[in-house]
Amino acid sequence: MWLLISTITILLIIIYVMPKNVTKSEAFFSVFFSMAFQQLVDCYLDFKYDLYGYFSVGVDSEYILVLLLLFPAFKLVFINFFPFGLSFRSKVKYILFWTVFSTLYEY
Repeated sequence: MWLLISTITILLIIIYVMPKNVTKSEAFFSVFFSMAFQQLVDCYLDFKYDLYGYFSVGVDSEYILVLLLLFPAFKLVFINFFPFGLSFRSKVKYILFWTVFSTLYEY
């Protein structure tokens, strides 16, 4: 739990001081879509196939922090620093970096 709260705090500080490279509407819709899609996948895998739960099986209150603060914060940092004007190779490297990072973070 301490890792969750410290990560959220660090990400919120990063979001506050980082230069904003996307519009508010782009940030809102990307965060909303990622939250909705993530919730759909998590519910499907957890309740239908009973594959996992974040902190315990079933509904847990800690997940609210993950859903409402952690995922949007990571998405805002991800989309803000995305290399839109660079080559396809740079974009693939950026996505692979975030994929590896998020996998290691959740492990």
